Amino acid sequence: MCTISICWKIIRISLIGGLLTVGSLLLIQGQASAQAEHSTPKEEPLVVGRDVGTWMDNPRVVNGRIITLNLFSPLLDRQVVVYVYLPLDYNESSYRRYPVLYLHDGIDLFSGNRGRPLKYQIDDPMGWDIDITLDQIFKKNAGKAFLVVAIDSINRVENFSPWEWNPSHFAEGRQYMDFIVHTLKPHIDKTFRTFPDRENTAMMGSSFGGVISLYGGIKYPRIFSKIGMLSPVLIDAILGDVLKNYIMIRGSIEDMRIYMDMGSIEGNEMIESTQKVKHALLASGFSEHEVEFVLVPGGSHRHSSWKQRFPQALEWLFQ
Repeated sequence: MCTISICWKIIRISLIGGLLTVGSLLLIQGQASAQAEHSTPKEEPLVVGRDVGTWMDNPRVVNGRIITLNLFSPLLDRQVVVYVYLPLDYNESSYRRYPVLYLHDGIDLFSGNRGRPLKYQIDDPMGWDIDITLDQIFKKNAGKAFLVVAIDSINRVENFSPWEWNPSHFAEGRQYMDFIVHTLKPHIDKTFRTFPDRENTAMMGSSFGGVISLYGGIKYPRIFSKIGMLSPVLIDAILGDVLKNYIMIRGSIEDMRIYMDMGSIEGNEMIESTQKVKHALLASGFSEHEVEFVLVPGGSHRHSSWKQRFPQALEWLFQ
Protein backbone atom coordinates (compact mmCIF):
# COMPACT_ATOMS: atom_id res chain seq x y z
CA MET A 1 0.00 0.00 0.00
CA CYS A 2 1.28 3.51 -0.75
CA THR A 3 0.18 7.01 0.07
CA ILE A 4 -1.55 9.21 -2.53
CA SER A 5 1.62 11.28 -2.82
CA ILE A 6 3.86 8.28 -3.47
CA CYS A 7 1.36 6.64 -5.85
CA TRP A 8 1.09 9.87 -7.85
CA LYS A 9 4.88 9.97 -8.21
CA ILE A 10 4.82 6.40 -9.56
CA ILE A 11 1.99 7.19 -12.01
CA ARG A 12 3.68 10.38 -13.17
CA ILE A 13 6.94 8.57 -13.86
CA SER A 14 5.07 5.94 -15.86
CA LEU A 15 3.20 8.58 -17.88
CA ILE A 16 6.37 10.33 -18.99
CA GLY A 17 7.90 7.07 -20.06
CA GLY A 18 10.32 6.68 -17.19
CA LEU A 19 11.42 3.32 -15.84
CA LEU A 20 10.75 2.88 -12.13
CA THR A 21 13.04 0.33 -10.51
CA VAL A 22 12.58 -1.37 -7.16
CA GLY A 23 15.47 0.71 -5.84
CA SER A 24 13.77 3.92 -6.97
CA LEU A 25 10.55 2.93 -5.26
CA LEU A 26 12.41 2.19 -2.03
CA LEU A 27 14.16 5.56 -2.23
CA ILE A 28 10.86 7.40 -2.77
CA GLN A 29 9.31 5.57 0.17
CA GLY A 30 12.32 6.29 2.37
CA GLN A 31 12.39 9.98 1.44
CA ALA A 32 8.67 10.26 2.10
CA SER A 33 9.22 8.60 5.48
CA ALA A 34 12.02 11.03 6.31
CA GLN A 35 9.82 13.97 5.26
CA ALA A 36 6.96 12.68 7.40
CA GLU A 37 9.28 12.31 10.37
CA HIS A 38 10.44 15.89 9.89
CA SER A 39 6.84 17.12 9.89
CA THR A 40 6.69 16.46 13.63
CA PRO A 41 8.54 18.73 16.11
CA LYS A 42 12.31 18.47 15.79
CA GLU A 43 12.64 17.01 19.24
CA GLU A 44 10.03 14.67 20.63
CA PRO A 45 9.31 15.20 24.34
CA LEU A 46 10.77 12.61 26.67
CA VAL A 47 7.92 10.48 27.93
CA VAL A 48 9.43 7.86 30.22
CA GLY A 49 6.23 5.83 30.32
CA ARG A 50 6.07 5.58 26.56
CA ASP A 51 7.75 2.19 26.50
CA VAL A 52 7.64 0.79 30.01
CA GLY A 53 10.05 -2.13 30.14
CA THR A 54 10.60 -4.63 32.93
CA TRP A 55 13.93 -4.09 34.71
CA MET A 56 15.43 -7.12 36.44
CA ASP A 57 15.70 -6.79 40.22
CA ASN A 58 18.72 -9.09 40.36
CA PRO A 59 20.92 -8.48 37.31
CA ARG A 60 23.70 -10.95 36.59
CA VAL A 61 27.22 -9.67 37.28
CA VAL A 62 30.16 -10.87 35.16
CA ASN A 63 33.74 -10.36 36.37
CA GLY A 64 32.46 -8.00 39.06
CA ARG A 65 32.02 -4.99 36.76
CA ILE A 66 30.02 -6.15 33.72
CA ILE A 67 26.36 -6.33 34.61
CA THR A 68 23.78 -8.09 32.46
CA LEU A 69 20.29 -6.59 32.50
CA ASN A 70 17.11 -7.82 30.81
CA LEU A 71 14.18 -5.68 29.75
CA PHE A 72 10.97 -6.58 28.03
CA SER A 73 10.15 -3.79 25.62
CA PRO A 74 6.52 -3.52 24.49
CA LEU A 75 7.64 -1.06 21.83
CA LEU A 76 9.88 -3.73 20.25
CA ASP A 77 7.71 -6.60 21.49
CA ARG A 78 10.73 -8.59 22.66
CA GLN A 79 13.23 -9.07 25.44
CA VAL A 80 16.32 -6.88 25.21
CA VAL A 81 19.64 -7.89 26.78
CA VAL A 82 21.85 -5.02 27.91
CA TYR A 83 25.42 -5.21 29.25
CA VAL A 84 26.69 -2.41 31.50
CA TYR A 85 30.43 -1.93 32.00
CA LEU A 86 31.37 -0.21 35.26
CA PRO A 87 34.70 1.68 35.43
CA LEU A 88 37.53 0.38 37.60
CA ASP A 89 36.84 2.79 40.44
CA TYR A 90 33.03 2.62 40.35
CA ASN A 91 32.75 0.77 43.66
CA GLU A 92 35.45 2.84 45.34
CA SER A 93 33.42 6.02 45.42
CA SER A 94 29.78 6.68 46.13
CA TYR A 95 29.73 10.14 44.56
CA ARG A 96 31.73 10.06 41.32
CA ARG A 97 29.63 10.21 38.16
CA TYR A 98 30.61 9.10 34.66
CA PRO A 99 29.99 9.97 31.02
CA VAL A 100 28.07 7.25 29.18
CA LEU A 101 28.81 5.53 25.88
CA TYR A 102 25.97 3.58 24.27
CA LEU A 103 27.14 0.79 21.97
CA HIS A 104 25.31 -1.67 19.72
CA ASP A 105 25.96 -5.42 19.21
CA GLY A 106 26.60 -5.84 22.92
CA ILE A 107 27.37 -9.55 22.87
CA ASP A 108 30.45 -8.95 20.70
CA LEU A 109 32.11 -6.24 22.76
CA PHE A 110 33.45 -7.69 26.02
CA SER A 111 36.23 -10.15 26.73
CA GLY A 112 33.97 -12.32 28.89
CA ASN A 113 31.69 -12.98 25.91
CA ARG A 114 34.34 -14.20 23.50
CA GLY A 115 33.15 -17.80 23.78
CA ARG A 116 29.70 -16.87 22.50
CA PRO A 117 28.81 -16.99 18.80
CA LEU A 118 29.27 -13.61 17.16
CA LYS A 119 26.23 -11.98 15.62
CA TYR A 120 28.09 -10.94 12.50
CA GLN A 121 28.28 -13.48 9.68
CA ILE A 122 32.00 -12.79 9.32
CA ASP A 123 34.83 -15.25 9.74
CA ASP A 124 36.32 -13.33 12.65
CA PRO A 125 36.45 -14.96 16.10
CA MET A 126 37.73 -11.85 17.86
CA GLY A 127 35.55 -9.53 19.91
CA TRP A 128 36.34 -5.91 20.77
CA ASP A 129 37.53 -6.51 24.36
CA ILE A 130 36.45 -2.97 25.24
CA ASP A 131 36.51 -3.73 28.97
CA ILE A 132 40.24 -4.43 28.71
CA THR A 133 40.77 -1.33 26.57
CA LEU A 134 38.82 0.94 28.94
CA ASP A 135 40.66 -0.42 31.96
CA GLN A 136 43.95 0.38 30.22
CA ILE A 137 42.77 3.91 29.39
CA PHE A 138 41.82 4.40 33.04
CA LYS A 139 45.26 3.33 34.26
CA LYS A 140 47.20 5.37 31.70
CA ASN A 141 45.16 8.56 31.84
CA ALA A 142 44.80 9.41 35.53
CA GLY A 143 41.45 7.79 36.04
CA LYS A 144 39.75 8.78 32.76
CA ALA A 145 36.65 6.62 32.88
CA PHE A 146 33.41 5.85 31.06
CA LEU A 147 30.32 3.83 31.82
CA VAL A 148 29.35 1.71 28.80
CA VAL A 149 25.86 0.50 27.93
CA ALA A 150 26.03 -2.23 25.29
CA ILE A 151 22.73 -3.30 23.74
CA ASP A 152 22.38 -6.74 22.22
CA SER A 153 20.61 -7.26 18.91
CA ILE A 154 18.41 -10.01 17.50
CA ASN A 155 18.47 -9.27 13.78
CA ARG A 156 20.95 -6.45 13.40
CA VAL A 157 19.99 -5.46 9.84
CA GLU A 158 16.37 -4.99 10.89
CA ASN A 159 17.21 -3.55 14.32
CA PHE A 160 19.55 -0.93 12.84
CA SER A 161 17.58 0.11 9.70
CA PRO A 162 15.50 3.26 10.29
CA TRP A 163 13.81 2.84 6.90
CA GLU A 164 12.96 -0.12 4.72
CA TRP A 165 15.43 -0.65 1.91
CA ASN A 166 15.03 -4.37 1.24
CA PRO A 167 11.61 -6.06 0.90
CA SER A 168 12.91 -9.06 2.87
CA HIS A 169 13.84 -6.94 5.92
CA PHE A 170 11.52 -5.11 8.30
CA ALA A 171 12.88 -1.73 9.38
CA GLU A 172 12.86 -1.59 13.19
CA GLY A 173 15.47 1.13 13.63
CA ARG A 174 13.12 3.94 14.63
CA GLN A 175 11.46 1.83 17.33
CA TYR A 176 14.88 0.62 18.50
CA MET A 177 16.17 4.20 18.85
CA ASP A 178 13.01 5.32 20.65
CA PHE A 179 13.52 2.40 23.05
CA ILE A 180 17.06 3.60 23.80
CA VAL A 181 16.00 7.21 24.38
CA HIS A 182 12.65 6.79 26.12
CA THR A 183 13.20 3.61 28.14
CA LEU A 184 16.81 2.50 28.41
CA LYS A 185 18.54 5.82 29.07
CA PRO A 186 16.14 6.92 31.85
CA HIS A 187 16.68 3.54 33.56
CA ILE A 188 20.46 3.78 33.22
CA ASP A 189 20.56 7.31 34.61
CA LYS A 190 18.32 6.31 37.51
CA THR A 191 20.18 3.09 38.35
CA PHE A 192 23.83 4.11 37.88
CA ARG A 193 25.89 7.18 38.72
CA THR A 194 25.96 8.86 35.33
CA PHE A 195 26.20 12.35 33.94
CA PRO A 196 22.83 12.38 32.15
CA ASP A 197 23.35 15.57 30.11
CA ARG A 198 23.96 15.48 26.36
CA GLU A 199 27.58 16.63 26.69
CA ASN A 200 28.36 13.39 28.50
CA THR A 201 26.25 11.06 26.35
CA ALA A 202 27.72 9.36 23.29
CA MET A 203 26.70 6.56 20.94
CA MET A 204 28.85 4.39 18.69
CA GLY A 205 28.50 1.39 16.41
CA SER A 206 30.12 -0.49 13.57
CA SER A 207 28.75 -1.39 10.14
CA PHE A 208 24.94 -1.06 10.35
CA GLY A 209 25.48 -0.05 13.99
CA GLY A 210 27.15 3.08 12.66
CA VAL A 211 24.10 3.86 10.53
CA ILE A 212 21.68 3.69 13.46
CA SER A 213 24.07 5.72 15.61
CA LEU A 214 24.12 8.60 13.13
CA TYR A 215 20.36 8.40 12.71
CA GLY A 216 19.95 8.58 16.50
CA GLY A 217 22.26 11.57 16.78
CA ILE A 218 20.46 13.47 14.04
CA LYS A 219 17.01 12.65 15.43
CA TYR A 220 17.89 13.27 19.09
CA PRO A 221 20.60 15.96 19.14
CA ARG A 222 19.48 17.10 22.59
CA ILE A 223 20.17 13.62 23.96
CA PHE A 224 23.45 12.70 22.20
CA SER A 225 26.32 15.10 21.54
CA LYS A 226 28.86 12.55 20.28
CA ILE A 227 28.41 9.94 17.55
CA GLY A 228 30.95 7.33 16.42
CA MET A 229 30.73 5.21 13.26
CA LEU A 230 33.26 2.52 12.41
CA SER A 231 32.89 1.17 8.85
CA PRO A 232 29.31 2.44 8.46
CA VAL A 233 27.28 0.88 5.63
CA LEU A 234 26.21 4.08 3.88
CA ILE A 235 26.01 2.83 0.29
CA ASP A 236 23.48 4.85 -1.71
CA ALA A 237 21.31 1.88 -2.70
CA ILE A 238 21.00 0.64 0.89
CA LEU A 239 20.42 3.53 3.31
CA GLY A 240 22.90 6.18 2.21
CA ASP A 241 20.61 8.24 -0.04
CA VAL A 242 17.70 8.26 2.39
CA LEU A 243 19.96 9.11 5.34
CA LYS A 244 21.57 11.98 3.46
CA ASN A 245 18.11 13.30 2.65
CA TYR A 246 17.16 13.03 6.33
CA ILE A 247 20.33 14.90 7.36
CA MET A 248 19.52 17.73 4.94
CA ILE A 249 15.94 17.95 6.23
CA ARG A 250 16.91 18.02 9.89
CA GLY A 251 20.04 20.12 9.64
CA SER A 252 22.37 21.01 12.49
CA ILE A 253 20.37 21.69 15.67
CA GLU A 254 23.09 21.43 18.34
CA ASP A 255 26.89 21.36 18.34
CA MET A 256 28.05 17.77 17.94
CA ARG A 257 31.14 15.65 17.42
CA ILE A 258 30.67 13.05 14.69
CA TYR A 259 33.46 10.55 14.03
CA MET A 260 33.44 8.21 11.04
CA ASP A 261 36.12 5.94 9.69
CA MET A 262 36.60 3.35 6.98
CA GLY A 263 39.28 0.76 6.37
CA SER A 264 41.35 1.20 3.23
CA ILE A 265 40.60 -2.37 2.10
CA GLU A 266 36.82 -2.16 2.55
CA GLY A 267 36.30 -1.07 -1.06
CA ASN A 268 35.95 2.19 -2.97
CA GLU A 269 32.15 2.18 -2.75
CA MET A 270 32.21 2.00 1.05
CA ILE A 271 34.86 4.73 1.27
CA GLU A 272 33.18 7.07 -1.19
CA SER A 273 29.72 6.61 0.32
CA THR A 274 31.03 7.57 3.76
CA GLN A 275 32.69 10.66 2.34
CA LYS A 276 29.38 11.63 0.70
CA VAL A 277 27.64 11.48 4.08
CA LYS A 278 30.36 13.68 5.55
CA HIS A 279 29.73 16.22 2.78
CA ALA A 280 25.98 16.06 3.50
CA LEU A 281 26.64 16.79 7.17
CA LEU A 282 28.77 19.81 6.26
CA ALA A 283 26.18 21.03 3.74
CA SER A 284 23.42 20.74 6.35
CA GLY A 285 25.19 23.12 8.74
CA PHE A 286 27.75 21.11 10.71
CA SER A 287 31.24 22.61 10.78
CA GLU A 288 34.53 21.00 9.83
CA HIS A 289 35.63 20.70 13.44
CA GLU A 290 32.44 18.76 14.28
CA VAL A 291 32.90 16.03 11.66
CA GLU A 292 35.93 13.76 11.39
CA PHE A 293 36.58 11.19 8.65
CA VAL A 294 39.55 8.82 8.97
CA LEU A 295 40.72 6.40 6.30
CA VAL A 296 42.46 3.61 8.21
CA PRO A 297 45.39 2.04 6.33
CA GLY A 298 44.84 -1.73 6.16
CA GLY A 299 41.56 -1.44 8.06
CA SER A 300 38.92 -4.07 7.31
CA HIS A 301 35.25 -4.84 8.04
CA ARG A 302 36.11 -7.12 10.95
CA HIS A 303 35.93 -7.17 14.74
CA SER A 304 39.69 -7.36 15.06
CA SER A 305 40.02 -4.13 13.07
CA TRP A 306 37.28 -2.30 14.99
CA LYS A 307 38.94 -3.34 18.25
CA GLN A 308 42.10 -1.54 17.16
CA ARG A 309 40.22 1.54 15.95
CA PHE A 310 37.92 1.92 18.96
CA PRO A 311 40.42 3.84 21.21
CA GLN A 312 41.11 6.47 18.54
CA ALA A 313 37.40 7.04 17.95
CA LEU A 314 36.71 7.35 21.67
CA GLU A 315 39.59 9.75 22.21
CA TRP A 316 38.44 12.06 19.40
CA LEU A 317 34.84 12.10 20.62
CA PHE A 318 35.76 13.00 24.20
CA GLN A 319 38.77 15.25 23.64
